[in-house]
Amino acid sequence: MTEKLIVARPDDELDAVMSTMVQADIRHMPVVSEGRIVGVLSMRDIIHHYVGSLRADLTYLQDYVRRLEDAQID
Repeated sequence: MTEKLIVARPDDELDAVMSTMVQADIRHMPVVSEGRIVGVLSMRDIIHHYVGSLRADLTYLQDYVRRLEDAQID
């Protein structure tokens, strides 16, 4: 166990938390609020979040391109 525990706060930006985890080479980070652990984030949780977000963006862009192509055909 480390002497200085690296923690996140509930209002921390996910990008900042991920960056800290990568820099510290850790895969799990406790989330602390008012001196109590309220959860634990894993690198896997963060990756799943970003993959879901990227899929949503991809779907939106594919629909946008499809509508542009349809508009040019008419």
